[in-house]
Amino acid sequence: MANKSVRIDGAKELEDFFKRFPKQLNNPKNKTKVFRENSKPLIKKAKDLVVDETGQLRDSIGFFTTKKSRKIGGGFVGPRVRGAYRSMQRTGFYGAFVEYGATTNFGGKGPTQKGNQEFMKPAYEQTKNIMLSNMLRDSRKMMLREAKKLRKWGTLGYK
Repeated sequence: MANKSVRIDGAKELEDFFKRFPKQLNNPKNKTKVFRENSKPLIKKAKDLVVDETGQLRDSIGFFTTKKSRKIGGGFVGPRVRGAYRSMQRTGFYGAFVEYGATTNFGGKGPTQKGNQEFMKPAYEQTKNIMLSNMLRDSRKMMLREAKKLRKWGTLGYK
């Protein structure tokens, strides 16, 4: 399967913004909240672009976290295959086949490409500027809210 990733332009500014705050505010949970909230336009656009006869893949597209992403803050947007989406009636496991097609490399004979209908990459390209501007704005709002809580309650409830 193809190994593709997307680099977020402006992530450096967002990371620099988070670094200016104390450890109680600059935690992975706050970052995940920001990413979860701002991934909604991407999820909506991906659901609109997916070609899916059964609707199963469309329904499985959403925001999810992994053990590692919860440690650093953030998450992923794409077809979900775990938890409530584990059953064969709801899973989106075949999303990669729809996105990348049948890219194979058998015995060094070279890759073949057939039947790809990209939906995640075009959705990201169309919504990345909106998401980034919203992330910076929402990060500021969230940090002000958390700072207000910290002033009111002190470090109670923070690790």
